[in-house]
Amino acid sequence: MPAGQAIDVSAEMGEAAGGGGGGPGVVPFVMMGAGGGLVVVAAILGGVAMGKANGSDYSNTPGADSARGLALGADVLGAVGLAAAAGGLVWWLVTRDDDEETAPAATTQARVTAAPFVGPGTVGAAAHVTF
Repeated sequence: MPAGQAIDVSAEMGEAAGGGGGGPGVVPFVMMGAGGGLVVVAAILGGVAMGKANGSDYSNTPGADSARGLALGADVLGAVGLAAAAGGLVWWLVTRDDDEETAPAATTQARVTAAPFVGPGTVGAAAHVTF
């Protein structure tokens, strides 16, 4: 093509072969499950750390150092687990298929219902979120 000459190019966008827009797949659910598992392990490890810390007489003993190490491990595992679970949830919410043909109209809109509650020795509020 000589310099200064223009050419028109048209492109048509369509679905890729084999792509049916089937939603996010299984990976977000694996992330949420793995994140939840890490949070459970972190809670157990934190309980073990608290038990070791309570069994140590002084703050500068090997038992106290071990308890601090376990507590740090529990903190890191808990943070990574929460991040993985939150990432999986966001991934699923962003990529899920909300086509009108596949989902009823009532479930495509988010709804929040909140209610206060009072009972013997307890006061609070409850919220229910529907996507």
